[in-house]
Amino acid sequence: HPCPQPVFVFDDLPGPLDALDPAAFAVQAVLWAALPMAVLGLLFWAVMDRFGLAASLAWSRWDLPALRNGLAMGVVLALVLQLPAWLMPAKFPSTAVPGPGLLALTLLLYPLLHEIAFRAWALALAMQSHGPRFAMFWSTGLQVLASISALTGVAQAQALASGLLLGWLYLRRQSLPECVIALIACSALRQLVLS
Repeated sequence: HPCPQPVFVFDDLPGPLDALDPAAFAVQAVLWAALPMAVLGLLFWAVMDRFGLAASLAWSRWDLPALRNGLAMGVVLALVLQLPAWLMPAKFPSTAVPGPGLLALTLLLYPLLHEIAFRAWALALAMQSHGPRFAMFWSTGLQVLASISALTGVAQAQALASGLLLGWLYLRRQSLPECVIALIACSALRQLVLS
């Protein structure tokens, strides 16, 4: 006969990210993310080849001007994105300190995937058929829609600001590496200095 009491099931089987050592966790997290990254990379290059966008991405522009422009935009972007958080502070601010695995993912993997999705695909593909102004607003709109799951006005304001600034940078310089460097610098400043 059925048990009237609630039953809790605890899963104590080891998982892929159950490392006790933070350094081991960082390595496991990066390796765990390698397979989806490889699949996204293959899809990325297939789309770039199909639509002829590889030349506009200028991946070979990982040079000093790209680094300088990306870092400068990253500082501006970090300050702009921090404004809503300063003006509308969270009711329950986070006191968690990010570990090395999370830092590796958010400072390296996230900016690369983010810029591939919103600048290399959304903006570049829309620019081919609708022009640069529409493309910038299209990719920014998609970025704001992607941030809706956060359910805070601050997240949408930050997505709008970063979409417009990084879209402007991409349209002005036609260089995805500068956008990636800007987002890496922005994320690093916000996580390590401004928070």
